[in-house]
Amino acid sequence: MPTAASQTTHPSKQSPVATVSQKDFLELKTRVDGLQTRLSQPPPTWYHKLQAGDWTSAAEAFVAFLSMIVAIIFSFLAGRHSSRANVLAEQANTHASHANDYAIDANQAAVRANALTEEMLRITIGQSEISLRAAIQQVLRDVTEVCKEIEEYVAGRPPSAFNATQKRELEAKQARLKTAVEAEFTVYDFACRQYFDRKLDQPAFKQDCCQEIKRLCEEKNEIYRDLAQHPTISRFKSLWQAYNQFYGPDTSVG
Repeated sequence: MPTAASQTTHPSKQSPVATVSQKDFLELKTRVDGLQTRLSQPPPTWYHKLQAGDWTSAAEAFVAFLSMIVAIIFSFLAGRHSSRANVLAEQANTHASHANDYAIDANQAAVRANALTEEMLRITIGQSEISLRAAIQQVLRDVTEVCKEIEEYVAGRPPSAFNATQKRELEAKQARLKTAVEAEFTVYDFACRQYFDRKLDQPAFKQDCCQEIKRLCEEKNEIYRDLAQHPTISRFKSLWQAYNQFYGPDTSVG
């Protein structure tokens, strides 16, 4: 620590880089913590109440954009503190008489930079989860809409009640359904890869997605069974890996 004498000897020493006040830092961190708290609470209509309207996707897109802006701010602040730490370290080598003072300042700046970097990573993870949640909601909405179209078109009629043109139109709708379901498998498989790479909040992912993963792997509908296949030959490896981790080796799909 610098002595009283050394402090009076250099009264004009100033920090070469402007610092962020403790008050500003605490206010920004409080806002970010509040944002993270809200992001960690999944909406009650996340999977099954898809008819609530498109405002959900718009709101989550806005939150994702806001998260991105905050992440950029934290990245900028972390870069400033890291630069300050490097400058102070160089000055400590150049001015041996002040080495102790600059080393202390550099360590403090490095600590603040590390704290800001960790906060930025937390926000980035939250942003990824919001984007993934929006993608899942979209594919579920697409599947629901196509199923409703097919149900209204068939209207309880047997296959023999359709003429050739109607059968072709029905086959086109069923092809759209298969495409939508395949997109659902793809999004969940990607989410499972993110889960195993520890890029998502793992407890939250398991709580929110395990039932949907179980449904995809155990669904008896022909379209789902053709896409899921057996875990040994399925192209959705991460999805099956998550299913086996949550529910044990599969015995329901042969």
